[in-house]
Amino acid sequence: AASEFDAMPPTGEWDNFQWVTTIGSTTVSGGLLTVDGTRLNTEPSSLTFGPGNFVEFVATFNAVANQHIGFGAGTDAVTPGGIFNVFPFAIFSTGSGGTLLSARTYELNTTPHEFALSSSYLGAMHLYRIEWTATGFNYLIDGALVHTEPVAITTPMRVGIADYTAGGQTLSVDWIHASPFASSGTFESRIYNAGALKTWGTAIWTSDLPAGTSLQVSARKGNTPTPDLSWGSYSSIAT
Repeated sequence: AASEFDAMPPTGEWDNFQWVTTIGSTTVSGGLLTVDGTRLNTEPSSLTFGPGNFVEFVATFNAVANQHIGFGAGTDAVTPGGIFNVFPFAIFSTGSGGTLLSARTYELNTTPHEFALSSSYLGAMHLYRIEWTATGFNYLIDGALVHTEPVAITTPMRVGIADYTAGGQTLSVDWIHASPFASSGTFESRIYNAGALKTWGTAIWTSDLPAGTSLQVSARKGNTPTPDLSWGSYSSIAT
């Protein structure tokens, strides 16, 4: 589950819901998702996550109560029963006070675990990550571990983004990714047509590789506009 929010994601992947009345809005503009008195859930409801997964996102929380992003149980119901309205959940949240950011981990029918972080995170964009392990949850901000909650939860949960109060300060998200991801993938470019018989020479590319990843470039050639059996096989380009 992921979105860069270049446009409103398809409802089959994410869908937005009102809390109580139809006065809130969920919009995308300029590459940012803005949630104002609504919530956006991953879809379908059968798409759930468990231990061994994480959710990572860039967002701006503001000084207003009940802005949440993270893992949550619940349905697509308006209220009650909607995501973050039932236990369990593991979220970054402004809580009921709205004066600071907290790491909130709620189990089923037990005392909630709330860890106050800081008001300095509000009003500015930061990179957030929640790692769901077999023994609990790790909460990270801008790559630094800010809290570990040793609460083991195995109940399946979805990913949600929520702002409870319409018309006030909104919650904005630049992008969001939830694992697991494929360990590898292949992108095949368009055909580069010289327009005549040519001997192709050097291939040059620019790459930005995150830690722990690698990139391999390969090429093949042929004399027809559309690749067919006359084309050669892919061969790796070492450098």
